[in-house]
Order: sequence, then C-alpha cells, then structure tokens
Amino acid sequence: MRAADASKLEVPTAAALRSALQVRFSELPETEEVGDAIQLLETVDSCGASNDSNGDPAFVAWLEELKSLDPATIEDEDELGECFGHRTIGRWKYDGPLSSADTWGCTANAYKLLSALLRIWHIGRQQLIDQGSSTQPLVHNHIAKVCARIKLAFKIGPSNAQSLTENAEAGPSVKKRTRVSKNLDKGIVTPEAIKRLSRKDAVRIMTSANISFKKNALRSEVIDILIEAHTNGRIKLQRIRSDIQRLRLSSEVTEE
Repeated sequence: MRAADASKLEVPTAAALRSALQVRFSELPETEEVGDAIQLLETVDSCGASNDSNGDPAFVAWLEELKSLDPATIEDEDELGECFGHRTIGRWKYDGPLSSADTWGCTANAYKLLSALLRIWHIGRQQLIDQGSSTQPLVHNHIAKVCARIKLAFKIGPSNAQSLTENAEAGPSVKKRTRVSKNLDKGIVTPEAIKRLSRKDAVRIMTSANISFKKNALRSEVIDILIEAHTNGRIKLQRIRSDIQRLRLSSEVTEE
C-alpha cells in the first residue's frame, strides 16, 4: 500500500467510517466497539440530541495534533510501528474529560477523533506489516477506551440514580395511568405516556421518522431514544398520541 493511502484521514462521517471498518481497518480488533460507537452517534444526531459547540479547547488542540501526526517527523524508531502515536495520545489525560459530552462539544468531533485514531492505527499497522510482524499497534487500546468514553458521554436516557428517583416518586400504577390519560385528553404527550408503548410500536414510530438506532436495542433503550426524539421535536405528537390511545393505557407493557 502506498504511504499516501496509509496516511489518509477517512472522512469523519458515519457512512465513511463504517465502510472503512469493513476494508481498510478490517484487521482492527475493536471493529465492533467502533461500530457501536458510530451507531450511538448516529442515533444522537437523528433524534436531535447533539450539541453544536466547539468543545473543550484542550481537547480540540489534542484532536488537531492527532489528526496531523506524521511518521516522517519522528526520528526515534521506538515511536514508530507498534508505538506510533502512543506517546502523543498519552500527552492529554482523556479518560475523565471524554466522559462528558461538554468536552466533545458535538458528535462531529467524536467522528473526527475516531477518524484520527483509526488513521494512526493503520499507519502503525502498515509499518509492522512491512517488518513482517503480526503485532497490533498500541493505539488499538486507545481506540477501545475512546469508544467506551463515547458511550458514556453520549448515552441517551436517564442515569441509574435518576431512574431510582423517578420510580420512588411514581406512586401507584392506577394514579399514574389516570394522570397519563388526562394529559392525553388535553393533547399532551409526556415521557410517562411514551413509556406505555410496546417495543414494536416504538420501533415503528421511530422507523417512520427515520430515527437511527441499533437493531438489537432493548425496549428500555428504544423508549429512551423515542422520548429524546419527542423532546427535541423530531417525532410528530399526533402519531405518538394515537398509538398510545390505541393501547387503551393497558396495565401491561409488552416486550414484543
């Protein structure tokens, strides 16, 4: 492979990165983790949950350095091949900061970081292949960690603590159904009402609205995404209201 091809930055979009995972980066051990991170970012964008800020200045400076990392400027051979990019990545302690969406600023920056790290991995891997080595560049560990940070920072849905509080304050189910019913009669769709939907109905609504989500998402995850999309105005209120009313506010919630 030509050096220019090995050092090319993939376009930082879900489609381009997902395609590159199948070909250019197919030897990466963490292709599944990267794919899951990309899917989450797509979901965040499609349900209108992404912020549109520049991100933390320290993070942005670090990102720019990683995007332009050039092996031709490295004189120490110990920092090439298996170790290519490892020292530069480690100059900024990213574990804590990247757990917050405020640090990222927007999903676009997450795509850019994935693109930069995948490029670094590919350059290092090509150098190792040229040496006849099957070793993985150390950057693959950083890729796994960053994917985990993306899942934390961009998670859709309430925290465990918030869920416990909501459950404690929910009260008897009859009272809750009565409250939901009164709100629907007034044309008000609340998160409580959306939670009455089955997985099948929630999926149907999101599919019709082109909301992206992973195919094997649990019902609780699907409902959280639907609530987020509704909150951000990405779902038509009348569509949700008619589906909930059709269920007659059953006391049972199916997992179909």
